[in-house]
Amino acid sequence: MSNIEYNKFADQFDLSGRMAIVTGAGQGMGESHARALAGCGAAVAVVDINEEQANSVAEAIRSDGGSAKAFVCDITDYDQVKATVDGAVKALGDLTIMVNNVGWNVSHAFIDSTPESWQRLIALNYTGMLNNVHCALPHLVKQNYGKIVNISSDGARVGAKGEAVYDGLKAGVSTFMKSMVREHARHNITFNTVCPGVTNTPLLQDIMKEEVGKDIIARMVKAVPMRRPAEPYEVSGAVVFLSSAASDFVQGQNISASGGLTMVG
Repeated sequence: MSNIEYNKFADQFDLSGRMAIVTGAGQGMGESHARALAGCGAAVAVVDINEEQANSVAEAIRSDGGSAKAFVCDITDYDQVKATVDGAVKALGDLTIMVNNVGWNVSHAFIDSTPESWQRLIALNYTGMLNNVHCALPHLVKQNYGKIVNISSDGARVGAKGEAVYDGLKAGVSTFMKSMVREHARHNITFNTVCPGVTNTPLLQDIMKEEVGKDIIARMVKAVPMRRPAEPYEVSGAVVFLSSAASDFVQGQNISASGGLTMVG
């Protein structure tokens, strides 16, 4: 056995000296992940397309005694992503953690969807993630260590009515991460995915504005053994774990944070 000091195991979750980039961090789950990582000691680049929201979250982190800087970025634009990653490294130190949190969906039957809606879903849920990972990898490979955490969906594991394109893309994200393990595990970079279920976010509130969305959410909440949606911080625990040294031997996994909505072996 290794000679790890088990009486200091909590130190495995100490992110002091680490720098994390969190996309879509201006509200909802992204804000929660950013603040949780900062609370564990990481310097956080708060990335969002909404400048006011990004600045607000960065200021909240600093007010709590943490280190953070806001960056405005459209993750679907590769050049913007590269500039943001390089800017975060310059401002906050070597990149250690990349949390790909941005996601977007509108619930409707696939037969009623349009090619235009598919392209927006692809851009926000898949292309943006590719941009982020591609720009982060050179930094992580160079230092021979890093953590990439993608936020997917439990629907990507089992499918959900009204989410066909979104769930397909998020399933693709999980498979992409497994391929990255094959290519870069030798560089001590871990690639894992967190799969939330029904979570109380602004996106959930938007979905519920439509009748089909209300029906989907009501049925999903009824199927959750805990009989309620998650709060964002209840998902952030999995993100912190996968961003910490405690998960250094965890690779290519999909970790559900869904209150038992799906219990996939």
